Order: sequence, then structure tokens, then C-alpha cells
Amino acid sequence: MADPVVHITNGLPDSGTGNITTLGQTLVDGANATLGITTGAAVSTDATGTLQQYLRGLVKLFTTATFKAASTAPTAADPALVVAISPNGQNVNGRKDPVNAAPVVDALATDQTSSRVDAAASTNATNLKASAGSVLNIDIFNVAAYSVFLKLYNKASAPTLSLATPVNSGFSTTSTGGSLAQSTTYYYRVSATNANGETLASTETSQVVGASGTATNTVTVNWGAVTGATGYRIYGRSTGAELFIAAVGAVTTYTDTGAITPSGALPSANTTADTPAWTIPIAAGAGFSRSFPKGKFFGTGISYAITKLQADSDTTALTAHDATGVIDWV
Repeated sequence: MADPVVHITNGLPDSGTGNITTLGQTLVDGANATLGITTGAAVSTDATGTLQQYLRGLVKLFTTATFKAASTAPTAADPALVVAISPNGQNVNGRKDPVNAAPVVDALATDQTSSRVDAAASTNATNLKASAGSVLNIDIFNVAAYSVFLKLYNKASAPTLSLATPVNSGFSTTSTGGSLAQSTTYYYRVSATNANGETLASTETSQVVGASGTATNTVTVNWGAVTGATGYRIYGRSTGAELFIAAVGAVTTYTDTGAITPSGALPSANTTADTPAWTIPIAAGAGFSRSFPKGKFFGTGISYAITKLQADSDTTALTAHDATGVIDWV
């Protein structure tokens, strides 16, 4: 029977020869085994044998073992017993060639950035990284007498906590170019839109069409620009029951000629807020501390905001310095 092969990948010489007699020196009858003595030993092909005989057989197998370089693949000529020690110290038995893997170095441990969090009197909407990255550690304490919510976003720019509702400005009317009736009061409301959704509509504002002329009038609706809005929706014409008339781009005026029949209800909620990837509640006088050894991955970017309410659309400002701490990222 061929001598066994012992593959070593960690903690012992990588190549060379020798024997490991001492591994089995006290296995047989309490006495020291001697290299080459196999009297009464049971071998792997024996069908029967006492426990002591099988132990003698193990001594025989081990006492003439040859060390083989870990990078050498086992062959068909190798005996049945192969011992490999993996880099993490776990024994692997069988003919599988041990992998000489170098220790894994955590890339996240390098190039780490620590961003200080010190809440201002706002929602503190902040972008930390404008490309894919990972959060490694969050350590925030809330000194306020109310809960706060730390919201993390998978976004390459500062998060949108919701657009503001538009504010109507002066309206005007003309007696030509349209089909609106004379001696009539028309009512209008305007909402702002972005890629996420739509704001609530503005406060109702009215415009009186004069008594002169016929049903050829127009009404021009005006409003102030909303930061972050990519468009607006105009609703009118009956008081308390305005319906959708038209959608426009990033402009601040629309002329209603009367050509469109209003249809479609007013928005019931502001849906323009970004959706956080993770919302973390922090109770009054409490903190939140958590590490991510392998990183919490954000594929687009890393941004955060801090609000008083959990709702995605909440824009209630904090008091300055209520929430402080650090976010580590890479």
C-alpha cells in the first residue's frame, strides 16, 4: 500500500519530506509506536480486526507519510488518506486539491470617508456620494425631546423631500381668442410635478370675465416657480370642484381659452418625495449605532435626510444640532 500524502496549505512548510510518527506514538496499547513495526496491524483491506489492530494499522499509515507541496495536485496514485488544511484552518479530507488562497483583504477598509452629521434647522437633505458606494458605519445621537428619522437614499444627488405647492399670482382676462362666457367668474388651482409625482394644488384663485362682449373670452393663469418642479398641472373652472384642464412644462403661465372640457380630480396627496432605501427612527434622547463590515451597498449614490416625521414627504425642519454624529462610507 502506498504511503499517504498530507497536503498542507497553512502553518507548516509548503514542501519537503519527513514523517509524522509522533501523531500515532501512543495509539497502540499505551506504548510508543516504532517506525516500521506493523505486527498485528490491520490494514485497509482487512475485513476483521480488533480495535487495537486497527489502531496499529493507522500508525502504519501515518509513520511513513510524505509531505507534498500544497500546490501539487493529488493523483490517482495517491493513497486514500489525504489531509488538507485550508487557509482558515478548516480540515478538508479527500482528493480535492487544496486551494492556496491568499487571505481576503476587505477593500472597504481603504479610502473610507467620515462625514460629520450636525443637523441644521432644515431637513438636512445631503448627498454624500454621487456614484455607487457603501455605507460602513452609522453613529447618530438625537438630543431632541422628539423622535427624528434618518433616511438613506440610493441617489446621486440630494434627496427630494417633496416639492412645495405652487402659489398663484395675478390672473388676467381678454375678450377675444377664446370661448369662455362673459359675466362669469372662473376658478383655478395649480399643482407642481416631478419624476416622482404631483404636489397638492394651490389655493383656489378666481378671475371675473367682464360683461361686455360675447363668449369669446380667455383667462390667463399665473403662478410662482417651484424649485425642483419639471412641470405643472392646471385645474379649473368651478369653485370648490376644479377639474384637470392641462399639463405644461417648466413655465409659470397658462391661458385657458375654454377649448378643453375639464376632467380629472384634484390630487389628494403630495407624491413628489423620493422614496428612502432605509428609514431609521431615533427616539428622543436615544441614538443609533451600527457597523457594516462588508458595507451596505447603494448602487446609484449615497444621500440622506433627517426629518421629524416618518412620512417620505415630510419637510418639517429640525432644530439645529438636535441630531449629531457621523456616517462612514466608501
